[in-house]
Amino acid sequence: MSNAIAVRRVRLAARARIPREIREIDKAFSAILKAIWIKSGLLQKELGDEIGVSQDRISTVLRGLSPIGVGEADALCQALGMDLLTVLAAAEWMVYGQPPEGLTRQEQIDVAALFEAAARYRN
Repeated sequence: MSNAIAVRRVRLAARARIPREIREIDKAFSAILKAIWIKSGLLQKELGDEIGVSQDRISTVLRGLSPIGVGEADALCQALGMDLLTVLAAAEWMVYGQPPEGLTRQEQIDVAALFEAAARYRN
């Protein structure tokens, strides 16, 4: 193995250990997922089994302790019977104080309901 490849592997390994910053949008998204999850009546283990992750990972995400990738977010939303874009719109509303532009009337109603439900779970 060349020295350049070894250096790159060390840099990548070091970067992988650096936790990603948890932003306001991450916290808002987690609060909304938590509200949806509570309403669903599912156990964290059941939700984790549904999407192929551990109960610990579900707990970490729902508490807003770790950012979540798009694929995992979509899987969670689908498992909870929600549309990813609707959940993202509600999170955006929580962070920026207004609903995103371009939503239909029904989408505004759906997003507002999520916004209200999630407000009590926001850290």
